[in-house]
Amino acid sequence: MLHRTVAVLGASYGGVRAAQILAAGLSKKWKVILIDRNDHANHLYVFPRMVVLPGHDEKAFIPYTGCFSPFHVPGSGTPLPPPITADTEFIHANIVSLSQDSVVYEPITRDPETPKSLVSLGFDYVVYALGAQVPSPANVWSHEGESHGRDRGTGVISIRGTKAEGIEWFQKSQDRIKEAKSVLVVGAGAMGIQFASDIKDVYPDKRVTLIHSRNYVMPIYKKELRDIILKSLKKLGVEVILGERIDLKTAYNIQYNDKGERIVRTLNGRELDAELVLLCTGQKPNTYLLGSFAAEAIHPIHKTASVLRTLQIAKVPQGTPSWIAEVETLMQKLDIGEEPAESSVVEQEPRDNSEQAALFPNVFVIGDACDGFGAIKAGHVAHHQAEVAANNIIHLIKREGAENTIEDRAHGSCDTSKANNVLNGPAGTQDTKLEEYKPGLPAIKISLGRKVYCYQLQNMVGERDDGHDDLEAPRIWPYFGADPSDLSA
Repeated sequence: MLHRTVAVLGASYGGVRAAQILAAGLSKKWKVILIDRNDHANHLYVFPRMVVLPGHDEKAFIPYTGCFSPFHVPGSGTPLPPPITADTEFIHANIVSLSQDSVVYEPITRDPETPKSLVSLGFDYVVYALGAQVPSPANVWSHEGESHGRDRGTGVISIRGTKAEGIEWFQKSQDRIKEAKSVLVVGAGAMGIQFASDIKDVYPDKRVTLIHSRNYVMPIYKKELRDIILKSLKKLGVEVILGERIDLKTAYNIQYNDKGERIVRTLNGRELDAELVLLCTGQKPNTYLLGSFAAEAIHPIHKTASVLRTLQIAKVPQGTPSWIAEVETLMQKLDIGEEPAESSVVEQEPRDNSEQAALFPNVFVIGDACDGFGAIKAGHVAHHQAEVAANNIIHLIKREGAENTIEDRAHGSCDTSKANNVLNGPAGTQDTKLEEYKPGLPAIKISLGRKVYCYQLQNMVGERDDGHDDLEAPRIWPYFGADPSDLSA
C-alpha cells in the first residue's frame, strides 16, 4: 500500500499533540511521521531548576517510544486515549532543508562515526512545530564552540540529542553554578527570574544579581503578579536592577578583573562583575527553514511566521498587525517608565480568510515559530494551536476525499492547488468551515525558589509555598506517552 503522509516537524509540547490527534484521526492509509533532533522530549520548563539543583536530571528527558498516544495512568481518573488508527513513525534526525511538499533530514545515529546520509521525505501536509532557540543557560544544544549541534570547524554533528548527553550537560552546568561565588543573570523574563531565585535559594551565600532592560518585569501580566515576584526576589536576597540594558559587546567579548570575575557594562556605563554570567535573553524563532521557500511569510523584524487563524502559513499582511502595534506601544511605555495597564491583553480581531488565501494551504505553523496573534510563547499555547492545526488537516483530507490512497501519484507529493480548492469546502460538504485559533488570556506559573511559586490563570493571581524540588516533572510524562514509573527510560 502506498501511504500518503503528514509530517510533523518538532516533537515538543505542540508537535507531539498534533501527531497524537492525527494518529487517532486518520486511517491506516495515511502515515504520520514525527521528526525531532532529540531522542527524548525535553521538558524545558524544569530546565532552569535542573541546571541549578542536582538529583533530578533524568526526569526532564522523556522517551518518545509511546509518543503517538498519551499514556493512561491506571486509577488516574483520566479517560482512555483514542486508539491509533494511522500508520506512525518517529524519526530522530536533524532537519536540513524544507519545501512546500518535502523535507530533507539527516538521521542521528547512536554511533557518531556512522557516515553522514541525507533522506528526502515527501509529504501531503506538514505541521511546523520547531519552536524557538532557547537561551544558552537552558539549551543543551548550546555547547561552547558548537552551533546547532555541529562543530563550527568541521560541520559534523557533535551533539546527538540523547538523554545521556542532556544529563551530562545538566551536571556540568550544576558544577559551574556551584563553584561560582557570584552570578549575574541577564534578563528578567520567566527563565531569568527562575534562575536567579533558584540559585539564591539553593546557594544563599552566593551574590546573585538580576538585571533587566525594562522598568518592569513580566509586563503583560497583572501588577499583583509582578509585585509578588519582586517581593520574593528581595526576600531571597537577589539584587534586582531594572531599566538598564547590558552592552552585549561586553557580554561576548569576555574581560576579567583582578579577582577573576567577568566584567560586563550597561549602555549607561555601569560596570557589573560576576564569576558567572547567564544570558537569559534573545529567544529567536526557528523559522529559517520556512524562509527558504516562504520568505514572504516571515516577519522581517520578529522573524515569526505569519499564519491565518486556521494556522496555515500566509504572507505577512501589509501594514503593522494590530497586535504587533500594541506590543510596540507597550514596550515604548515601559522604556519611559510608564506603568503597564493590567488590561494589556494583546489580541487581534480575526482575519477574514476569504480576503487572504493561505500561501501554502498544506503548511501549518504552530508554537513559538508562528506569530500567534499576540499569544504568549508557552507550551499550553502550542498545545492548543496543535489541536486546531491537526483538526484542520483532518478536515481538509475529508473534504478532499483522500482517505483512499492514490497509487499512481508520487509518494508524498502534494497538489497544493487542490488543497486551495478545498479550503472553503464544496457545497453540501460536512465540516466546511475550518477551525480558527484565538489566543486565550496570558497564563503562567513561575517558581521563586525551591518552595515558593506564583501564578496567573484566567486573570487570577496567587502565591503558594508548597513547591517540589523536581517541580513535579514526572507529571508531564503521560502527555508524551511515557510511563512515569520508569524515569530511567
